[in-house]
Amino acid sequence: FHKMASPPRGPLPPLVDEETDELDDLGEYHFRSIHASEMHMNTPDVIYKMQEAAKANSKDGYRLFAEWQNKITEQTEIRGQLEFNFDECEPVPLDEVEPAAEIVKRFSTGAASLGSLSDEAHRAIAIAMNRVGGRSNTGEGGEDPERFPPLKEGKLEMGSTEWEVF
Repeated sequence: FHKMASPPRGPLPPLVDEETDELDDLGEYHFRSIHASEMHMNTPDVIYKMQEAAKANSKDGYRLFAEWQNKITEQTEIRGQLEFNFDECEPVPLDEVEPAAEIVKRFSTGAASLGSLSDEAHRAIAIAMNRVGGRSNTGEGGEDPERFPPLKEGKLEMGSTEWEVF
């Protein structure tokens, strides 16, 4: 089943071009082979196109990145296999839709131990989740003991309830 769901990656024009076929090695982590591996969403060629579009603030660059990413999604994700007939659907009346403020209360971050993320990132995630009323998870690595007292920046008053980042 695995081979059926994740066939070996073959050449996928236009996903690999002369510019991204040979990527510069800019870090400590290496992708083993663009052409001989299983298809994955976050391949170096796609990430390179995303970074290139962001650095140049290029709408055309972003369109190319999005085209590549959508093509990969069609081949790697269940959602990419689905087709929707929006013309045959009636819109849901807004008064039947749960308010966004209630939906975000169910948001939760994945467990991210201190050390797997920088202290700044760890704090930012906790503060952001508190501000929307969601939950953050410290992961198995726990917290820096300096963060046991509530963070001043993480405090948010919502009605009569106070939420704090610990």
